[in-house]
Amino acid sequence: MAWVVPAVFMLILVGVVSWLAWQLNASGSLTGELAAVELDDVDLEPVVVPRDLFALPAKVRDEALQRLREQPLPLVSERMQVQFRGSEEGLVVSVARGVNTRWYRVDVRGHGRLAQFLDHEAAPLRVRQSQSLAQAAADFLTDFHRSTEKPASAAAITAYRDRLGLTALVRGLGFEVVAVVGANIYPCVYEEADGTLYFLLPPGVKQFTLKGRSQGERSAAFPGQFTVKVRQAAPVRPKVPAAAPPAKDAAADSPRG
Repeated sequence: MAWVVPAVFMLILVGVVSWLAWQLNASGSLTGELAAVELDDVDLEPVVVPRDLFALPAKVRDEALQRLREQPLPLVSERMQVQFRGSEEGLVVSVARGVNTRWYRVDVRGHGRLAQFLDHEAAPLRVRQSQSLAQAAADFLTDFHRSTEKPASAAAITAYRDRLGLTALVRGLGFEVVAVVGANIYPCVYEEADGTLYFLLPPGVKQFTLKGRSQGERSAAFPGQFTVKVRQAAPVRPKVPAAAPPAKDAAADSPRG
């Protein structure tokens, strides 16, 4: 059995070397091109922030959610329209485009190395998003409750469009990346389960940069940078109704005399 210890050591060594090779390879190759499609409109499922995520006294939480159920809260800008609506399950968050923006859908799985990075790093990236969401959720209902009593506090609610709304609508990768168009920075506003990203950008953008977002003094958690090439989506052809069967000749159906 003397061979067991060396064999186990070699397996561990191979595992460590493979992990280091992945890290070196991934960190040096998270660049390149991604494809995006500009869309006039999309149908995205709202996201529910669970009721138990709001760490508040049940009475305060339930009253605030009921108020939002009766009168949803719109947080509107030129870029986007985010809405908070109360429900039995919690806070329902939805997003629509603004008057000066269009949807841009980015296929992150089309780049092999980025897809591998997402598979390996999705969990730790999601932890950051979940922690930020939990803190924002607790703060929001507290401030919303105050705003119903003090109108001067209502101005503070607009900050939750990004802090709570957009954080709820994305996952790990979407939380950590931004789109850069010229000198302007745009957050990711929606992320599907497979990592597909959605941005709201000005109409007609042909190319933009996707990179990690910096948060205060903390360096960006996403180490990559990609050039995103945009193509127009093919127009949807209207359905042509099936041709109606020829009308029967009434005379032919009448009995002969």
